[in-house]
Amino acid sequence: MRFIETTGDISQLLKEVEQLTFYRDGIGIDMAFPSDAGLPAWLSKTPNIVAVMNELAHKLGGRVDHMMLNRLKAKGFVKEHIDPINRGERWHLPLTTNVETIWWDELEGTFHMRAGLWWGPVPYKVLHSVRNDGSTDRIHLVVDVLR
Repeated sequence: MRFIETTGDISQLLKEVEQLTFYRDGIGIDMAFPSDAGLPAWLSKTPNIVAVMNELAHKLGGRVDHMMLNRLKAKGFVKEHIDPINRGERWHLPLTTNVETIWWDELEGTFHMRAGLWWGPVPYKVLHSVRNDGSTDRIHLVVDVLR
């Protein structure tokens, strides 16, 4: 996995995130948009989120096909699973995190995704999990880019 820097202002992205409604999905993570639905109608109200997604797509020479915005509460975890969709390369932009939040997948092992960088391509088609053993929430913007 590698990372790509963003020119996006994380504080502005978080202001847009604060306007959104989250719901708990079936694996224990809070979502601002269904994980299998493409692109949300509310994107027109979040120009900073759109800008960073387009910036990544441009750097990769592709287009964003799908996005998620998810929040894993402090002391929360997502058990091992394989995502059932197949939508190109998946990239994560951590907006808030802490050093006790760990990603694990069966290809690359365990690591921490630092905030403010796009991480990918994330191997979501293999067994993976996330643990947030910290005292703050983890919020990630997740996009699938088709090249």
